[in-house]
This record gives sequence, C-alpha cells and structure tokens, in this order.
Amino acid sequence: MRKTNLFCFLLLLVSFSTFSQIRFEKGYLIDNENKRTECLIRNLDWKNNPSEFIYKLDGSGKTETGTLLNVKEFGVYNSPAYVRSTVEIDRTSSSLENLTGDKNPFWSRETIFLKLLVQGKYKLYYYEDKSINRFFFSVSDTSIRQLIYKEYLLDGDLAYNAKFRQQLWLEARIPNASMASFEKLDYRKQDLEKYFLRLNESTSDSLTQPMNRTKRESFNLKITPALNLSSISIYNPLYNKWMYHFQNYPTLNIGFETEFILPFNTNKWGLLVNPIFQSFKAEKDFGSTHVRIDLRSVEFPFGIRYYSYLKNNLKLFIDGFYNSALGYNFNSGIYMNTFKFEVGTLGSFAVGAGIEKDRLSFEFRYYTIRDLMQNYNYWQCNNTRLSFQLGYKLIRTRKDN
Repeated sequence: MRKTNLFCFLLLLVSFSTFSQIRFEKGYLIDNENKRTECLIRNLDWKNNPSEFIYKLDGSGKTETGTLLNVKEFGVYNSPAYVRSTVEIDRTSSSLENLTGDKNPFWSRETIFLKLLVQGKYKLYYYEDKSINRFFFSVSDTSIRQLIYKEYLLDGDLAYNAKFRQQLWLEARIPNASMASFEKLDYRKQDLEKYFLRLNESTSDSLTQPMNRTKRESFNLKITPALNLSSISIYNPLYNKWMYHFQNYPTLNIGFETEFILPFNTNKWGLLVNPIFQSFKAEKDFGSTHVRIDLRSVEFPFGIRYYSYLKNNLKLFIDGFYNSALGYNFNSGIYMNTFKFEVGTLGSFAVGAGIEKDRLSFEFRYYTIRDLMQNYNYWQCNNTRLSFQLGYKLIRTRKDN
C-alpha cells in the first residue's frame, strides 16, 4: 500500500516535466559585432546566472542557443538584462563547514553573464551560482569589479571581511554620507539596490533607473472549504477479507493554505502548507455487527505546486502533497458493537489539479490510502477521499522580480 502511494506521488513529479512549458517572451540580444536583434527568449527566470539561453528569431522559427562565446548582452523585456563580462570573482563558499581562517578573497578570472540590477553612471550587477552570491559594480565606463564580502573563521568564531563598504566609500560614495551609514549597509540585494539608486540620483544622472521588472506574488493565504467524497473499507482478519465498506460518503471540511512562491523560474513554483479540519461520521449494520465511524482530525499536508499561465490572468496548476502523520485526532474511533478501535495513521500522499483566476481557485484533489488502524497488527482500515476544494485568497503579497 505504501509503495502504491509512493508510486502515485512519483508519477505526479514526472508529470511536472510534461505539464511545465516555459514560454518564449519578447526580448533582445547583442552579438559580438554589437548588433542588436529582437527575438523571443525562453524565459526561465534564472535563479542561478545562466551561461547560455534558448531563443527564436520569430514565433515559428527554429530554436537557437546564445552563449558566452557569441552574445555580449541579452534580456527579456520587463526583466533585468544579462551582460557578459570577464571579471575577477571569488567563489569561496560561505558554508560553515567550508570556512577557513583566510579572510582574503581567492580570485579566479572568468567570463560570465552578470545580471544588471541598477542602470546609470554607477551600475550594480549580481551573480548567483549554487551556494554563492556576489555583487559587482562599475563607474561610468570603467571595468566591472566585485564588491568584496567574505565570511571566515577567527579563533574559531565567525568573522566578516566587509571590504565592500570601503570600496563604496572610496569609489562610489553618496555625497555627504557618513561613515556610520556605511556600517549599516548589508551585503544583500535590497540594501545595495537602494544604495545605488540613491547614489545615481545624488549625482543627477538622468539615466538612473532600476532595471524593469514585473511584480510577482510572493506569499498567499487562502481559506479552502471543500466537499469530500470519502471511502472507508475495513479488513477483518477473522474472515480474512474486506467486509465493511463505506463508499463515497459526502463530507465537508475547512482549511487554510499558506503558499510561498519561489522567486525564480518565472514564479511558477510554490511551496504549500494546507492545515485542514475534517470530520467523517457514518454507521451501518453488517449482519450482527454494527459499525460506527467517528473521525475528527486536523491534518497538515505540505507540498509543492506548479503553475501554467494562460491569458487574462488565468492559471492552471498541479500539485503534490505529503499528508503527514502529525495531525491530531479528537478522540476519534472506529466502533464495532461495543469495542472501540483507536485511530492512528501513517503518512500518505495527495495529488491535485486546478484552475485559478485572481483571488479565486478551484481544485480537484485525490488523497491516497491511509490505514486508520495502523496501530493494530491484523486489522486494516483503508481511507481514501476525493476533494473538490474552493480557494479564496485572504492575503496576497507582491514583490519585484
């Protein structure tokens, strides 16, 4: 049974690859001869800076690959551009287990695509690759250099080489800025973007602008009432067969879904937690045996969702959940005549698909088998359900891409 549940969940993960089609969006590229070409770029909303990208010259044309060898710059409109540059970069990991006592950067010279965050006289760039993230800057037409920040160990304690503050103080200082203000500056995107925007504004640079970007949802909180069709079958070891069946009993539940949208891959992925309160009550006579089921529980499914964007703010999605065994049963029981079986469950899986528009959503979800009598060696009580779930976003927050 558990193998069947796992198979269903793995099948869902495989289906993500067929469901997930990344769109080609309008953009441009600049080649080694400084020729600008309008094109359609497969927008992966890269978390890690790419070393290549796929594009088409028109909607029906064949796909081509832009690389560090043949493209100087490329970008999707309303998103940050990527600029090729040969730079000195420190790839020292910030993972605690890899830290050393050397506070100096370990430089390597590489040609990479840098993400342009702020345009103007003072430009800010960003590079991320697996476990590292680095910021770079340039002034007017000077070479692009890394802003230095490195974690290291000093007498067994964590220490920081924050030389980027000194670099900015000497080469890119906001007029009349105090040293104290630099001490508050952190090596993170929000702080440095804000700083470079203020810096360019203070120098009256009319070209100053953050790179265009779209707003994305970053967090959603939904209320999720649902109609369920629940089925329960009980295996009686005395007769060595399944004897007691409750098929497709309608029940209602209520839940709240929290969703964190991942900030890459064009915001198509979300992490979910969906606490649900549900109840199931039924009783039936099977010959001389009176079976009564009284279930009340709070479940905590958590999982992942993938969106496919359509027109007019309409989205399709599929998702998969692990329904943990951490839920709470409110004195639930399965009664046979006067004997009560205590309810205990193992984890199970759920798969779903739905549609969403603005704040409203509708989802069909299937919960795989849970054994409600897993505390008993020979008895077995399999519970499955189909859920038709409505959703309404009570809270949705948006951030810049």
